[in-house]
Amino acid sequence: MPAALQASAIPAVIVDSATVLFGPRAQLVNSAGATAAVAGVVVTAAIATGDPAATLSGATAATSAAGLAVFGALRLHGPSGPYTLRFSSPGLPTLTTTDTIALLPARYLVLASTTVTTEPSAIRILPDGGESTVIGAPGTPFSLPHYAADGSRVVFTYGDELRVWTPPSTFTPLRDATFDIDGGGRFSADGLWLYFVSQPAGSSFVFPYRMHPDGSGRERLTFDARDMDPHPDSVRLAYLTSTPVTDLIVRNMTTGATVTFPRAFDRPRWSPAGDRLAGFRGSWVLISTPTGVVVDSIHAPAGSTSFDDGGLLAWSSDARYLLGRAAGRIGVTDLITKRWVALPVPGSYTQASWQR
Repeated sequence: MPAALQASAIPAVIVDSATVLFGPRAQLVNSAGATAAVAGVVVTAAIATGDPAATLSGATAATSAAGLAVFGALRLHGPSGPYTLRFSSPGLPTLTTTDTIALLPARYLVLASTTVTTEPSAIRILPDGGESTVIGAPGTPFSLPHYAADGSRVVFTYGDELRVWTPPSTFTPLRDATFDIDGGGRFSADGLWLYFVSQPAGSSFVFPYRMHPDGSGRERLTFDARDMDPHPDSVRLAYLTSTPVTDLIVRNMTTGATVTFPRAFDRPRWSPAGDRLAGFRGSWVLISTPTGVVVDSIHAPAGSTSFDDGGLLAWSSDARYLLGRAAGRIGVTDLITKRWVALPVPGSYTQASWQR
């Protein structure tokens, strides 16, 4: 005789998409907790906690002869954030799960690593591990990916050149036999410019440049900069100096005015709206205003002493999550709840960009 429900197969991460299904299960059990093999019992799933604007469809399922209800057509649609589910059936106590689901925007990640030799050097994948596409074969030098703001292209550093990948398989190499391109390719928000760095042979300085995606219009931006990121307004540029000291600077490329941050951090990355700047500092990710005021901080998750600062830091399209890597796993931190969730994607990759 069924006395209760037990839930299983609750995913830690799903993406918000009308086409993505996930299949939690509800099992009938008797008063002793053993399986109650009763067929045809209707079980209903509902959102227990989460954004009230979210909706759940495909939320009913009938038990099999083994007393198991599989929700194979369940879809969760709504604002990103943490959610829990509850399951109910007439005559049985309602079950509210303790497993939290992180609902993420359905935007692709591009992951890359120059140290991976047995797996593709670059892939495109959804944060829930779905729809994986190979971009670079094992052993090829794809690194430091960056998505164009409209999601149509990705630029990679590829040896001493930049390569722009247009899905599904078009590559445009950008090289100059008389000029060193040392990486750091990043699109401007309007897609009209590619930013990169060059370190001339024998020089201790790294110079920032930009050019159009067809390779024309190359111009030097300032004297000494690395780890740069253009602001969404395509006017300001965040970057680190390399000598004589490491400073984090935001420069207005029109007026030349600069702001030097009192607490520098590595890998500065603008939020999609350009109102915040995130970067690594020791065991922390710091988040500041464009004028250098730190407004938030995130410590490395349990089991890790620090975030991997090798290039893996990216904002979600809604600025709710930050992508990072710690303890050998790629994951996201919810900037509201501060909860870290490891993603079901290959953990061997060390660099990433998140489609906006």
